[in-house]
Amino acid sequence: MKKKIISFERNEVFEEFILSKIDAEIYYLEEKSSDNKLINKILRFCLYLKLFYLLYFVKIDLIISTVYNSHLISKLISIFPKKIFIIIQHYISLEFELKRLKKLNLGIFLCFGDRQKNSFLKFNHNIDQCKTVGSLIYSAYRKSNVKIKNPKIKICYISQWTPSNLKSLKGHKFINENYNRENDIETMIEIEKNLLRYLKKYNYDYKIALREKEKSEEFDYFKSIFDEKNLNIRKNSFDTYKLMDNSEVVITWSSTCGYEIFADNKKVLFIPYQNKEFKIFQNETCVLEEKNFEAFEKKLNNIINMSNESYENLTLKDQNSIIDKFNLKSTDSLITEQINRHL
Repeated sequence: MKKKIISFERNEVFEEFILSKIDAEIYYLEEKSSDNKLINKILRFCLYLKLFYLLYFVKIDLIISTVYNSHLISKLISIFPKKIFIIIQHYISLEFELKRLKKLNLGIFLCFGDRQKNSFLKFNHNIDQCKTVGSLIYSAYRKSNVKIKNPKIKICYISQWTPSNLKSLKGHKFINENYNRENDIETMIEIEKNLLRYLKKYNYDYKIALREKEKSEEFDYFKSIFDEKNLNIRKNSFDTYKLMDNSEVVITWSSTCGYEIFADNKKVLFIPYQNKEFKIFQNETCVLEEKNFEAFEKKLNNIINMSNESYENLTLKDQNSIIDKFNLKSTDSLITEQINRHL
């Protein structure tokens, strides 16, 4: 009899590179939300009904989630301690996030690398087993895309302007008792001011990698600052990776894709400025803490003028702590192995 799996959320990379290779019947569940509290309760109730039906009448063998920070998943792991849950990390977590989150139950947790594993354990999140497997999206991308040896673009800046951040920027109150977005917004504005000044001085080719897949508020925001022809709307899951691959240097505040490609020795400049909560590690070569333009200019020029070999020598320890080199291309195999082991 075919094994049966519940998969929370629809993720095209996960479905293509993992689930399509698993000999099992897949039932998809998705946690939906609304601004209306009553509708939210109804949606949650319907999800619970469907879940309980599957668990008690269909006899599910394994539950997988690519949304690791969901309190719903944590609650389910507590309610069904005998069920096997595999939780797959899909983005980098900063320590301030892990600190403010209610304690998570993560079952069998497949995370990026040692630094992330240690952060989760530091804040006492419950993990039955923790395996470092790397990033599924980056691994899938790298398997089918050879590294570009001679990038055509000098600088790629990764946008982190989410709809919530843009809403806060416009003066609308962002309601979350555990988190204030002022530091996010201030940091991004300062980075973009310094980047604009730098580009005017050096006239380098550049691209802004947008998050959204269509012309939205994010597009309009960047259009008001940078040249529209340099704004790159994300077309698919791999589009931003291709753009970074074709750039000599990537600049980011704390983007997951920036950390992923950094682990593969792409020259990346991380700019948390003086906010320690946004730093994953300290490294004079690739982390900028001073806000003034002169420091920005000096640090970026140093990275641009540095060879890839020199950059790797100075950052290798931190690269490996994000994702072990062995796991850069083998994440899908490692995840598939874990799923088959528990079916």
